[in-house]
Amino acid sequence: LGGLTGFVYLAEAGWEATSVICFASELLLIGLSARFFTLAARRDATADQQRLATLLTLGALAISLQAVPLPFSLSLGGILCAAVVLWAGRYTDPFGCAVAALGLGLCLDLAGGGGCIYAAAFGVGGLLTAVGSRWGRHLGVISLMVGLLFVTLWTFSTTGDFGPFWEGALGCCLYLAVPLKWLDRLGKLLPQSDKTPPPGAQP
Repeated sequence: LGGLTGFVYLAEAGWEATSVICFASELLLIGLSARFFTLAARRDATADQQRLATLLTLGALAISLQAVPLPFSLSLGGILCAAVVLWAGRYTDPFGCAVAALGLGLCLDLAGGGGCIYAAAFGVGGLLTAVGSRWGRHLGVISLMVGLLFVTLWTFSTTGDFGPFWEGALGCCLYLAVPLKWLDRLGKLLPQSDKTPPPGAQP
């Protein structure tokens, strides 16, 4: 509803370029979500289509939860997205983890009204997590934290915001608090492609 009625607020704000780009991106996500949700519901949907529908579902959830207020101006959406990136790093291939991290970061940026700090932080952190998770659960967590810290420090002079790092730290705590057997059950729900999936990382 926000995407479909946003042009009213754009007109009141004077059609600023940044707001127009965010609004157009939001409309694009709505269209893609509707398309791939439809494909995923079909019986002949491929595993890649089902995975993309899952990612779009998580992105829509992240956008909704970004507005949930937490102490110290933290974001519930950012915390959960960090945990999801770690989970993706453990149970998907490196490319899938990187795409999921970058996509979720973009959704958080759109929900926050622009900028690219979450996309950059989760994008870099997701790439490192995809590699680190091959050697264990804790190394995946360390890899994500290193990526988040690097990008947050790099952009701090411009944004003055250290929130993505702290949200990532809380997301890591949430991920480590969940028993491995629960994570394994969730991992088995992911649609598997015809190719042999990579072996799960050892704890």
